[in-house]
Amino acid sequence: MDDAATRLSALVEAEYAALLSGNFDAMNEIVAEKLAVVGLLEEDPEADSILAPLREALARNQRLYDRALEGLRAVTARIGALNRARSSIRTYDRLGQEHRIAPTRPGTLERRA
Repeated sequence: MDDAATRLSALVEAEYAALLSGNFDAMNEIVAEKLAVVGLLEEDPEADSILAPLREALARNQRLYDRALEGLRAVTARIGALNRARSSIRTYDRLGQEHRIAPTRPGTLERRA
């Protein structure tokens, strides 16, 4: 099982590098392989002692995953806000009534007399 522990350690470090570089494609492969190696370790009665040195690295990677997800959610929210702003403009009159102004279709000309 030392091979599995060594392989898992290498995968955790590769996962860390992929997280730092934003290489999400590589992370898919790494996570799949990591799950397979963990499955092998689950059969080992000494798995806890094998995994103990990796716990901090695993926790570190989990924190990076959490931050990456926060960033993706922020980007998604920002894109949504930009799309909403592009679809209409909200203004308010002196009485506080909201008015929406729809933009003209892109590529059209406005003709004035």
